[in-house]
Amino acid sequence: MRFYFRISVAALAVSLLLCKGGNSPASARENSESHREWNDIARFLAGMEPDAGSTISDLEGLPAAESQRAYFAKIWPEVEKTQLEPQRKWRDEVLGKTEGFIFYPFSGADFLNIYTFFPQGSEYVFFGLEPPGPPPSVKGMKPADVNQSLAGLQVSLRSILNYSFFQTLHMVNDLKATKLSGVAPVLLVFAARTGNKVHSVHNIRLHPDGKIESLPDPFSGKPEPAATSEDYVSGIRVVFQKPGATEYTHMDYFSIDISEEGLAKKPYFLKYIQSLGTPTTYLKAASYLMYNKDFTTIRNFILDESKLILQDDSGIPLQYFKPQSFDLTFYGSYTRPIPLFDGKYQKDLYEMYLPKNHPKPLPFGIGYKFRKGDSNLMLAKRKTDRPDIPAPSKQ
Repeated sequence: MRFYFRISVAALAVSLLLCKGGNSPASARENSESHREWNDIARFLAGMEPDAGSTISDLEGLPAAESQRAYFAKIWPEVEKTQLEPQRKWRDEVLGKTEGFIFYPFSGADFLNIYTFFPQGSEYVFFGLEPPGPPPSVKGMKPADVNQSLAGLQVSLRSILNYSFFQTLHMVNDLKATKLSGVAPVLLVFAARTGNKVHSVHNIRLHPDGKIESLPDPFSGKPEPAATSEDYVSGIRVVFQKPGATEYTHMDYFSIDISEEGLAKKPYFLKYIQSLGTPTTYLKAASYLMYNKDFTTIRNFILDESKLILQDDSGIPLQYFKPQSFDLTFYGSYTRPIPLFDGKYQKDLYEMYLPKNHPKPLPFGIGYKFRKGDSNLMLAKRKTDRPDIPAPSKQ
């Protein structure tokens, strides 16, 4: 999904110190203010009917808002039929209830797929190269700006809704020319469309000491504090309430170069991720980056720390999954990558998908080869060879 054009020049050995006690969903709620506006805005961006007493009722009747609702009324039933319903059925049969910390490297703004596969997650952490953008407030926006912003949002959603992955450069360009920017508007669309109630939206900064600084909510009227140092990772946090839940959880998106060169500048990022606990990791349309030595550290981190990995062939090459560490199950079909990544063909993976090895069916399309029947997923469940990482429960 992400296209990193920078070439790293040196390998980095990152010391990953285990420091338990990261930000929990409860602390996310306690450290954030609740503003009704955010749920109204999320529903507005997602083309959903407003709740009673909407705080942005002056925008709900605009032609642009009606166009947004018409757009989603046309496209969303097809997304449900071809993508989400088959994914949920497969999830229930194969993944079951996967709880805890959910980690999605090279994700961009794709909350839709990870939440569909892992709706029981306690928190969701993403990263990519795209800027997070500010919290996407539309309150008080001029009608012409609303029209331009919603049109840009529709264009930016085309690939994820039609093909299941973002075309990164297109998404950034489609939104940066409008009053909405970064990945934040798309995160709110998917939070609302998956039935969640948005509680608050904050820009965040991850500092070298592992602390998360939550910047003021735009509706609070408080000024944004100046950064005390340039050494931090910028991000955005969306706190939300799942359907039927009484507690809150959150998704954090960080903008960071995770190559060896990038991690040399911000090695504390993976220490922070490790402090959150043992993740379930999801990899899709990841540009085959971890086939390269320039992404050795993040590849090893995922393999060492994850209790479960769900990925397509663009994630981690099969050769790095040690038989003594993981049980592997293969779903769908694998022939070779799309032409853009033809050099990343895996002969050993191709052999695993031969009929004699009985790969299991995959009833939906996903990833770069997005058509049903052409896609693949591999499920890697950790064995009990590490006492500090429990094996996933049997389904």
